Amino acid sequence: MNELRATSRGRDNTPARHRRALLTVGVVAALVTAVAGCGADGGDSAGGEQVSGGKLAAGTYTFGYVTEETGTLAFAGKPALSGAQLAFKQASDSGELGEGVKLELLTEDSAGDQAKAIAAVDRLVANQKVLGLLCCTSSTVTGAIMPIVDRREVPTSITSAVLPSATHGAAMYRVKPQLADFYSAILPPAQSAFAPKTAVVTRTTDNDGMAQTADGLTEKLKQSGVTVTVVDLLSTDKDMSGLATQIIQVNPDVVFHAELASTMALSIRELVDRGYTKPQFGTDAMGSQATFEAAGPAAVGVPFPITYFPDSDDQATKDFVAAAASLGSPPPVFAAEGYSAARLLIEGLKKAAEQVGDGDLDRKALAAGLDAVETLTVPLGTITLNDQHQGAVEKPFLLQFDPAGKLVEWDGTAAGRLKP
Repeated sequence: MNELRATSRGRDNTPARHRRALLTVGVVAALVTAVAGCGADGGDSAGGEQVSGGKLAAGTYTFGYVTEETGTLAFAGKPALSGAQLAFKQASDSGELGEGVKLELLTEDSAGDQAKAIAAVDRLVANQKVLGLLCCTSSTVTGAIMPIVDRREVPTSITSAVLPSATHGAAMYRVKPQLADFYSAILPPAQSAFAPKTAVVTRTTDNDGMAQTADGLTEKLKQSGVTVTVVDLLSTDKDMSGLATQIIQVNPDVVFHAELASTMALSIRELVDRGYTKPQFGTDAMGSQATFEAAGPAAVGVPFPITYFPDSDDQATKDFVAAAASLGSPPPVFAAEGYSAARLLIEGLKKAAEQVGDGDLDRKALAAGLDAVETLTVPLGTITLNDQHQGAVEKPFLLQFDPAGKLVEWDGTAAGRLKP
């Protein structure tokens, strides 16, 4: 992908260049308990003494992570955490922030629950040693904590949540492109290949990000003259027979699933088992071996847009796949998202060190550092961030599973769609 550049806006409303986060870590498999401060634990000031060239003083730098290690979103939350840990460990071991610089990551499991997430953020933010946060897999959780991190001005890097408005405030940053951008990439070839006159869009009503994505997708289809039926479901649904019955009664030319991976696999499988053979399209959450295993052969030939392709020629992706081999073969998209969100913080921390000089490195300094990052090359591609802290790529991949469960590219034609 070509390197893109964009100008973002700093907190004083003056132009700032993007944000790239460089945190280093001292985590291996387990997370260490809190030590460092709004900078390093080991200096007289909160940030410790800075050294030249964007390097930090030796010490431990602390960040928080509101995880979803349990609950309905654990399938995404666990690998996202592992990806972030890997990014921090690499940065720590490489010494890219300075000799003796380590990162400490404090985790609080929200289990995808809004109240638990709010309480977790309150605890982490109250710890003045916490420079910034990582969060979230759930769009609903993201919406719940957004007012808190904005009000407290705590820089927060989002891993997987797709809530469109998440980055409209002052504190949240997201490397992962919006799903609206993904669908803008897949709709033209889908319409060209299959010329649908009717479509069903599934809508996950208890997930704000997926619900808004479904509404946007529905509007785009209607604008192109397609008659759309919306079929609602919940993220906790496990029996998809009712959803499949509604879709089969409509008998649409195509189905677009605006769902989480946990329900999308079941929906796709139920439809195929019930004899629906027309094209189905998924979200980027299809890009996980766990989704293929849950859907079985029904997952074959379901195209979806995504920016992470394990077999990409991109060097950053190759390096990640090799380093994250223990997380899966290939490593799931959620691990790539956690890794990429952590790398944003890493680059932002490095930029902050360059700007602060001998001053204290605190949350405001990290925010300014994040605003100064222009582009970021990660497993999700070469990312550029706009003035609302939202990442974008030039062009997503269009992928599908083959019968062996391997991700391969879809060429955008009817003949190129594999059959279950």
